[in-house]
Amino acid sequence: MLEEGQRYGYRQGAKGDFEQVEFVRQGRGRQAKRVLVRFLAEGQDQAEEWVPPQRLQVLWADVDQRRQDEANWAQLTAASPTASEGLVEAFGWAVDELLEPGVMEYAMDRNGVSLIYDVGALEQAIGCSVPHSEHSYRSARGYFVPTDVTLSIVKALVAGSSDKILRLVEQQEAQWREEEVRNHLLRNGRPKHPSEFEREEVKLTSWRYLRQWAGGDKPEQWQVLADTRAEAAKLRQLLTLAIEKLEKYGHEASARTMRGYMDGAPLPSNLKKDWGR
Repeated sequence: MLEEGQRYGYRQGAKGDFEQVEFVRQGRGRQAKRVLVRFLAEGQDQAEEWVPPQRLQVLWADVDQRRQDEANWAQLTAASPTASEGLVEAFGWAVDELLEPGVMEYAMDRNGVSLIYDVGALEQAIGCSVPHSEHSYRSARGYFVPTDVTLSIVKALVAGSSDKILRLVEQQEAQWREEEVRNHLLRNGRPKHPSEFEREEVKLTSWRYLRQWAGGDKPEQWQVLADTRAEAAKLRQLLTLAIEKLEKYGHEASARTMRGYMDGAPLPSNLKKDWGR
């Protein structure tokens, strides 16, 4: 809430520097969405102007700290290149499953930068001190760390709960395999949209990272995907042959039922009972 007479740091552009202004009053009528400010810098003769309130971003007394935080953030992100989606998803699995809410926020700004809110709780969870980096810094929000530190933290988390993570990955992988086989059978092996292929690759990559960090490496997941699709294609061929045989020997009703399932009709909860009708 802006206060009359209070001084603020005014910024017009996203990367411009702050100017000192004094908040005069909230607008009314046609200016209801703007505020009146007085510019206080030398040479501006205390000019007044109606401006969007979001340009008053920080109290003038806190401007120097904001500038320092922004310089630190720029340095930190420059040292933390954009992480792959698979790596970010693996971070998410580990942090969400193994840390209490409010301890750490991972993968900020589309990279591996993380914000630690409770360093003590995190160190207790990983069983060691948070790794040091020359790019890490503290602010009023918490402790910011670059990608390499985030990776070390997540690896320590996963290694300390490897059984839980491996069980989780096994469950997710089993569910995915079931969906993949069904997808091939009912939709001729093609997802509805190309983005589903990309999403699939992200999941496989994240599971590969988690298995590696947990010490439970398995054969390459891309080969698992190929084998699963081959299995589904073979099942579809067998079902097609079975339907043709049913039609040949006069079992048209059963053939129509099976073809309906292949074309996407939901399977009944009691398949044996339904098949007997």
